[in-house]
Amino acid sequence: MKILNFSVVEILPALLDKSKTQTIRPAFKYKVPSLGIKRKIRFEKPARFKIGEKVKLMWNQRSKYKMFCKHCGKGIPILEGNVLDNCFCDYPHKDYPLDTFHKFLGTAKITEFFKIEMYFINELMFGIRINGKELTIMEISELSKLDGFNDLEEMFKWFDEKYDISKPKQFWVYRWKWLK
Repeated sequence: MKILNFSVVEILPALLDKSKTQTIRPAFKYKVPSLGIKRKIRFEKPARFKIGEKVKLMWNQRSKYKMFCKHCGKGIPILEGNVLDNCFCDYPHKDYPLDTFHKFLGTAKITEFFKIEMYFINELMFGIRINGKELTIMEISELSKLDGFNDLEEMFKWFDEKYDISKPKQFWVYRWKWLK
């Protein structure tokens, strides 16, 4: 079973309460074509998941920790059921295990996937297109909520910091249904 890994703290509450039912992932990757060329070239990435495929949802999959703080998403050392230390997020972990969660979040079935193009129109306005059609602010707001962000501004800020969407970039949107 393939794994969908998460580490973005902004979407953590929506993952934990299972209101997050989609993820937006880059539909591109960068490669340096040869040793003599220093400039990276952007290549298209095919969709990783297909409709009907079951996936494991994980938090910080490669971390050595199995338990994480619900407040900051950082790993918490645990030994024989006892919290050894906190994650240093200024939240006292006195309510173990209530204020922690396991890295395995559950399983899901992919119900839909499609490609979007995300970009900035100008310094204050941003947009998303699907097959050349501009989404309305309401549609973009719904997209950001399904992805677990508090609002569309938070989503665009995160994507711009991570992927620099000052130039249009394409992303895959995967939607799922949580399983038991």
